[in-house]
Amino acid sequence: MVFGLWMVPLTLGYLSPTKYGIWLTLTSIIAWFNFFDIGIGNGLRNKLGEALAKKNYILAKGYVSTGYAFMIIIVGVLFLLFVLSSLVLDWNDVLNISSEIEDDITALVLFVFSFFCFRFVFGLILVVLNADQKLSASGFIDLITNLLSILAIYLISKTIDNNKLFVLGSSLSLIPVIVLASASIWLYRKKYSEIKPALAFVNFKLAHDLTSLSFQFFILQIMVLLIFFSNNIIIAQLLSPAKVTEFNVVHKYFNVITTISILVLNPFWSAATNAYFREDFDWLKKSSQKLIKLWLLISLGSVIMILIAPYVYSWWLKNQVQISFKASLLMGIYVIVLSWTNSFIYLINGIGKIRLQLYIYSLMALLVIPMSYFFIAILKMGIEGSILSTILCLLPAAVVIPIQFKAIASGKAQGIFNK
Repeated sequence: MVFGLWMVPLTLGYLSPTKYGIWLTLTSIIAWFNFFDIGIGNGLRNKLGEALAKKNYILAKGYVSTGYAFMIIIVGVLFLLFVLSSLVLDWNDVLNISSEIEDDITALVLFVFSFFCFRFVFGLILVVLNADQKLSASGFIDLITNLLSILAIYLISKTIDNNKLFVLGSSLSLIPVIVLASASIWLYRKKYSEIKPALAFVNFKLAHDLTSLSFQFFILQIMVLLIFFSNNIIIAQLLSPAKVTEFNVVHKYFNVITTISILVLNPFWSAATNAYFREDFDWLKKSSQKLIKLWLLISLGSVIMILIAPYVYSWWLKNQVQISFKASLLMGIYVIVLSWTNSFIYLINGIGKIRLQLYIYSLMALLVIPMSYFFIAILKMGIEGSILSTILCLLPAAVVIPIQFKAIASGKAQGIFNK
């Protein structure tokens, strides 16, 4: 997370704020395709976690092999559709790019998406690590990726003329693929040799196990995507790419808190799968109490970060980008509400009772774009309007999801609360 913060001033030192905003918007669009795994990643995480808990390595190998087979098929279809759509789309219009930008945006888009497809497949090694509750190994892979990315930005800034978006974008797209591919080869030869994917173990009869829950995760992910990842595109269209940079600077600053929260929450997902499978409801109750205490600390940290934000921006960005205090205040509130909701969602996702989330976020996804338009275009609130609309979309889940978890942990969940 610290490395992610340092990437911002390094990148802004190489690219102009407008080009950096273009890069952020482009990567946000590409990131949307993460959710088109139809939830296979989350479904595999839960089912593989169950198989490993039972020490059924034959079944685990079948799940892993089938998961990879599904992912390769999905990536092939996505790549074909993306290439065909790029023949008719004008990416300069999509990203709201003026004619003054000299980079070949279409070539960059195709290059970035091609490597994204490889990362999509190789990234399943992180799902395997998470299912096995090896979060430190997963975190180490992220650390190496961030370190190499920072090194790449530094070397490019010292050796290549400034403001070359294609050079920077293609380099940052290639690094995660190399790291994940290397990690996959190493781990499947060593620690996970018993469950490494093999064509002979691809069993589409296991598809129902993976996709019955995965399809719900897929729909949920699409709804979450619309709520949380549409900001860059909305801001680029209604304001400008330079404003995307402002939004992402304040988002990355407070993302320190979110990242800490997720690092702590991640082990609870697979652990909740294990506990619910063993009907250990006491563990679920105690875990939720621990996570509420964590949330209180996160809230305190968020308040402190709000108060010191102007001084941090000045030191961090050297006045390259100006951020309003109101934007920091709203982003801090967003992090507090998000962390509260996630404290229960990670446990519920591990249990697999996600139907209620699906309904709530589906409704909010229908409202987020109209609300953003109202706050930004009608009320002229700028990037603050986008943050406010996201907060409002989070509030229903922040109220209802804790109630659902309490019902599940007490063994009294019924109806939609138990689906």
